Amino acid sequence: MKKFTVLLMIITFLLCSCQANEKVNTNSKENTSSQKKTQTEDLSSSKENETELIIPKTPLSNELNQLFEQGLEVYRWFNISIMGDGQGKPVIKGELTYYPVNNERFPTYESWYQYINSVFSKEMIDHYLSKNYYINIKGQLYGVMADRGGNIFYKSHKYELVSQTENKVELKIIGIYNEGTGEEDYYKEYTTIFEKQNGKWIITQFEFWL
Repeated sequence: MKKFTVLLMIITFLLCSCQANEKVNTNSKENTSSQKKTQTEDLSSSKENETELIIPKTPLSNELNQLFEQGLEVYRWFNISIMGDGQGKPVIKGELTYYPVNNERFPTYESWYQYINSVFSKEMIDHYLSKNYYINIKGQLYGVMADRGGNIFYKSHKYELVSQTENKVELKIIGIYNEGTGEEDYYKEYTTIFEKQNGKWIITQFEFWL
């Protein structure tokens, strides 16, 4: 009887040890999986940050630097990524399909129109609007869904203040590009012009480097 009791105790001890080892192994696998997941998320976040376009500050005054950033924003709306996001009920006009622009900054077409006119000259705005990427439907801003890629050879850019007077400033943007495969960098020049009209600065020429 004593031998049976001792044998039973040994078997119980061995079973408990196996269960403990399995639990430790399971926790170890879960921790490893969690670490891998965190590393993957960090890598993904890092890659997203790498693709962000970093815009260095221009050698302009704070007022003109802010206007330059607004000009970049508006230029993108017409030439890089149209504001229509495909949400909401579409409206077909001719060969184009428009979607409502869901942007809290511009609850109406007029609010958007006033903003872009505070950045670019009327001649520039008329030219951009002639592309028919945006329309006014019952007072609301609608846009098509369209995007284009940037210059894949772009590396960076720098600025040069060409001229500055009381009513006009010319800024040169020097784009730096490289096609890889051991090639040397090459450069392209672009011009942005600011003019003061009726006591207010606006952009009358804007060339983009991407």
